[in-house]
Amino acid sequence: DSLALLPQYLQQLVMESNGKSVDRAGTDVSYNTSAIIWGDIGTNFQHAFGQHLHQSSTITPCDFILVIDSQEGYYPETMIKAIEQQNLLIANCLAQSKALMEGKDVESVKNKLYRDGYSDNKVSKLAPHMILPGNRPSNTMIMKSINPKSLGALIALYEHKTFCEGVIWNINSFDQWGVELGKTLSQDIFNILTNQNESQDNDQSTNNLITVIRNFQK
Repeated sequence: DSLALLPQYLQQLVMESNGKSVDRAGTDVSYNTSAIIWGDIGTNFQHAFGQHLHQSSTITPCDFILVIDSQEGYYPETMIKAIEQQNLLIANCLAQSKALMEGKDVESVKNKLYRDGYSDNKVSKLAPHMILPGNRPSNTMIMKSINPKSLGALIALYEHKTFCEGVIWNINSFDQWGVELGKTLSQDIFNILTNQNESQDNDQSTNNLITVIRNFQK
């Protein structure tokens, strides 16, 4: 939970730095640059985007960041329960990385279904949906605890990675011209909304959206 905002920081770090389509000389690149970054805490992701990681036709590498010591600390009267709870969360993390790596083949799926008492017809229908291809890449980074040193090292790792990718792709990681256009256009649209002026410059799509917004604002 203490790292809940880290994915948002990494989005800004990676996607704003390396979301470029021309190299340092201004020439169009012929390869993909910035990855799309998102994430979530612990067991939340299992019921959100975990399905995509395991079975999507798009292979998406992921990082697991595992903290061993609970931020809440261990108190004598609740130590056994707290360690058990922390180990349950750790087990979930390791299980996800293991499942991504190994997957589950058709033979294993069918054997389990037969053991559960399913008929041949049911097994043949269910099996294709339960196969996990495996061989999905992930990194697992383990920290004993979250403190200024370990958090600083984690951030430095991602910063260095982002810089090195920019060097490899020969792009400038230190500008962000892509967001400037939206900022400029927003002032013009703000003036239209505020002064109720008709726009002569906007496209038909934007004008229609402005009309809908004005109708709601009346």
